[in-house]
Amino acid sequence: MKVAFLFYNKEQKTAIQMLPVSARELYFHEVPPRRLYMIETLNGRHETVNYVPSMHLKLYYNRAFEHYPQHWHVEAEIIAPVDGEYTILLPENKYVLRPGDIIFICPGVLHELPESNSLRIIFQIDVSLVGAIRQVDAIMSMMMPYLLITKESMPLVQPGILHNLNEIKDLYCENVTANESSIYARFLDMIPLLLKCYPASGMQEKKVHHSSPKFDDTILKTCSYISQHCSEDLPLDKVADFAGFSKYHFERMFRRFTGQSYYQYLTLKRITFAKELLANPSITITDVAFRSGFSNGTTFTRAFRKITNSTPSEFRLLNEFLAKNTENE
Repeated sequence: MKVAFLFYNKEQKTAIQMLPVSARELYFHEVPPRRLYMIETLNGRHETVNYVPSMHLKLYYNRAFEHYPQHWHVEAEIIAPVDGEYTILLPENKYVLRPGDIIFICPGVLHELPESNSLRIIFQIDVSLVGAIRQVDAIMSMMMPYLLITKESMPLVQPGILHNLNEIKDLYCENVTANESSIYARFLDMIPLLLKCYPASGMQEKKVHHSSPKFDDTILKTCSYISQHCSEDLPLDKVADFAGFSKYHFERMFRRFTGQSYYQYLTLKRITFAKELLANPSITITDVAFRSGFSNGTTFTRAFRKITNSTPSEFRLLNEFLAKNTENE
């Protein structure tokens, strides 16, 4: 089986070309001594992940000494170094991962990967295909913008997550086409583990409130309802009524379950939706605000800056500027 990778000659600025790499070369690190260019399609800071044909996932297992500039994509990304440190730059945060550490980066989150020759796993997966599963939708919002898992901070979760990630890597290298369903199954096996911890403040491990299965199911259904209607007018009273609770009881239990308030959760959903709209230059900032569920541009800009560390206009301008530079290279 051959796995297709893209290589780029930085010095001669030659066109990116597809070069086949065998599973053995990939697994035993026998990749030809050229610089891997893993961000294959970058429109400004928006990366379009080029999947294996007909697949909806991508995995890299290599030592590519390449700087991946600040970017985002609609796929979730899982990064885990194998034999050395690997640095992840996120807005206002820097993490140096060690072997055994795992970071989940949610869709739409800006991040940057400095040069490193350490061996690592980078797995990108389109979670929209399983987003209808309530637990998947809920955990993506609860982890937002990212979740760092280490042996020290989450000893009950880390071994299982790392085991599933290594199985995903082996299945991908063996035969990604034949094993796509098995790879998605291993990813879904991570969800119950992730639900045992979530970042309510910083990168702290927290236990999900142990309530009745009926209550948990109600909250998960409510999270799914919020996701589907986040661009609409969704006052707390309306959502509490959907869940079947008084708004005061619902707000308290929702925070206890997700680690964030109802309005924090709703705002994250709206900002994620807005990022996708901002990638389309034909939609004005004002229209993006209204289409995302915000009542005015000022509120939208304030919320966007708080979550992304940039204004919507800055986000779009940088995206367009970097797109032009990418085209000129």
